[in-house]
Parts: sequence; C-alpha cells; structure tokens
Amino acid sequence: MVNRCRKCSSGIPEVGFNNCRACLDYFKEYRSKRKDKQVKCNNTNCSNLRDTIKSRYCLACRKLVKAKELCSKCGINTKTGDASCSNWCKQCLAARRRGERAVARGTGTCTLCFKVPALSSRSFCGDCAKKKSLDTVEKRVRIKKFLVESLGGKCQRCGFETPYYDVFDFHHLDPDKKDFDIAKRLTWNFEKLLAEVKKCILICANCHRIEHSGNKKYK
Repeated sequence: MVNRCRKCSSGIPEVGFNNCRACLDYFKEYRSKRKDKQVKCNNTNCSNLRDTIKSRYCLACRKLVKAKELCSKCGINTKTGDASCSNWCKQCLAARRRGERAVARGTGTCTLCFKVPALSSRSFCGDCAKKKSLDTVEKRVRIKKFLVESLGGKCQRCGFETPYYDVFDFHHLDPDKKDFDIAKRLTWNFEKLLAEVKKCILICANCHRIEHSGNKKYK
C-alpha cells in the first residue's frame, strides 16, 4: 500500500515527512507569514518589534508590564488599583465585568456579588440592593454638599447659612436655559451637572418658594 500525504491525500510524502513537497512548501509559507504578522509589539503605542514569536510585547513593554506600570491585558493603558485584578487597566476591567454581568443575567445570579440568586424583579440580590441604595444616598449627599459649597454655601437672597445642605435649592436665573432639574439628576454625568449649576444661584427653600409664587400675597 502506497503512503499518501496526510493533508492532501494525493501526493507522495517526502522522505522523513508525512506530507508531500507541495504541502510542506505551503506550511513553510504559512509559518513565515504568521511570523511576520506576530513580530510587532501588541502595544499599539509602541513601534518596537517582539523579540520572540510567543511573546505579546517587545522587551521594553514586557518590563513595564512586569513592573505593573502597564495593563497586562492590553499593554496600552496604565493599570488600576483594583484589588480583584490589579494588573489590568480600567477599560479591560470594565469589559471583563460587563461579560460577567451578562453571564449572571442569563443564569439569574446577582450581577453585583455573583454568589446568590437575584430578586425576581431586579438583577441583584436583596443584600446588594440595600447596599446599592445606601451607596446612592451617600453619593447624592456628597455631591449636593460639593455643589452647595461651590456656590458660596449660603442663600443669595436672605443670606441664610447652615450646615444642613438639604434646605438649599438651585434656582435657574433663566428658565429657558434650564436643561434638567438638578435635584433629580445628582447622580448623572458630573460635567453636565457642573455646567447646569453655573446657570443657577443658591437660595434657601423659603426664598425659592417666594421666587416661584409670582409675588402673590395672601391676606
């Protein structure tokens, strides 16, 4: 029985090989193209070449990754200080978490702790829902305090000043330029929030009610 090439099953194998000459030439050309394709450093901001085919980065970038100055996933951005994956950048870590949340939604698991089943009406469990609610409240208080202090920390109508920032409101000087209600959008994009605050003055709740009463006086 005549041996045949393992790839094309038609040619006669070369001495010491399992493939014919045509297939061996094809493999050689394929390896050379693959080698040329992989010699560039995986870091798009770097123009150096890889020192080995198996390495993902050049020698300089590999030292930076090893020193934890570059992300070990993409080799482009600086690493984040997250304890769960300290060698990855924020972009790679966010992509990883998006994938984990997608898997958790498909299996009905909490998308925050990934440990217990989620509530029927939500994508997270009861404990994580409470923690998320408390974190949101703390974030709103922190942002409200910063915005109040940035506008002087006292009413610009009557001069009332107090450390209880909930008594202050943001009054738009020109209602036509108002894009949204600041009190309802404290957790929105911070840059948009600052741009909207610049259109306002800080007044207390009493002065704000008087401002919108149309100067109506009741007997």
